[in-house]
Amino acid sequence: MRKISIFVHSLDGGGAERTVVRLAKSLCDIGWKVNVLTQSSQVEDQYPLDERVDRHHLELDTQSTSALHGLASNINRVRVTRKAVKQLQPDVALSFMTTQNVILSIATLGLKTRVVLAERNFPTKQDGRIWHPLRRLTYRFASEVVAQTARASSWLERNAGVKSVVTIPNSVVFPLADSDPNKPTTDYLSAEEFVILAVGRNSWFKGFDLLLESFAKCEFDPNVKLAIAGLKQGDEVMQQASNLGIHDQLVLPGRVGNLSDWYQRADIFVLPSRKEGYPNVLMEAMAAGKCSIAFDCPAGPAELIEHGINGLLVPAGDTTALAGAISEAVRDGKLRERLGRSATQILISHSEQQNLSNWVEVLGRE
Repeated sequence: MRKISIFVHSLDGGGAERTVVRLAKSLCDIGWKVNVLTQSSQVEDQYPLDERVDRHHLELDTQSTSALHGLASNINRVRVTRKAVKQLQPDVALSFMTTQNVILSIATLGLKTRVVLAERNFPTKQDGRIWHPLRRLTYRFASEVVAQTARASSWLERNAGVKSVVTIPNSVVFPLADSDPNKPTTDYLSAEEFVILAVGRNSWFKGFDLLLESFAKCEFDPNVKLAIAGLKQGDEVMQQASNLGIHDQLVLPGRVGNLSDWYQRADIFVLPSRKEGYPNVLMEAMAAGKCSIAFDCPAGPAELIEHGINGLLVPAGDTTALAGAISEAVRDGKLRERLGRSATQILISHSEQQNLSNWVEVLGRE
């Protein structure tokens, strides 16, 4: 029986976390022994793990009060991670997200465990003054790095000196499994309202400020609503909406566990991100048959949307262009229907079976 230890910061919602849960279950299904280890024990899991997966809380999620404290905390993270790998003795250790990848790369130096890192975003300096250069220095220690897009893979080959890079796009499953909290769309939206939906937790990276600017430029009648699901704190977004005079059209349900219902209720889906890895929410909206509009940001949307065929792609950060695309989609019901119908092909091209096959090939190497 092959053994794998998967390291991730938490299971508190998000695309990477959902991928961890799906992958863990799929590996159990084919007979692997799976351990999932999280840094955080202070946050409740939003995605339940399969009962066959062994769950470990490393209790390493601390708030740094100074640069020196931050350094000490990260040294401790490396120490505890190395101890966990030695105790569990997995055939392969897999980590998700930049910070955890750097920690695992350093923690496993000199150990025989095969190390695979999953880079979930297109690497930029926005990843932090410390973690961005550490990515360049430490990823080369890994046996393999998995990126989600060809563009990200190319960057890692050129800039991080990695031994081997493999591109594995996310898979998509629809409808999604429900979790808590269940928030019926009828509690927030009436049947006659036209709904533009966006989904995400991080307001700045997801570009919700740009979306609000674009929505305000459209000057829609009050019957058109903009719903943003997933935000933990919506105060800044609501304040901006008030400043733009669109607060009455903004709907902020917070985190929703019944996200499939929100996709199905939407008339249009918009991804206004400043940067992406391989956006699960865009794939899910397409799988739901929604007319989807996205900024052509680094690096995932252009690999999912063929402009005018299965969605609309506009120049990154161009709020005027985004406003124009949204307005066109609101006006043209036939366009929405045609793009949404074509978008559902993603269920075939990005099937979970194909995704698992790709992961098993990488993780099963000696």
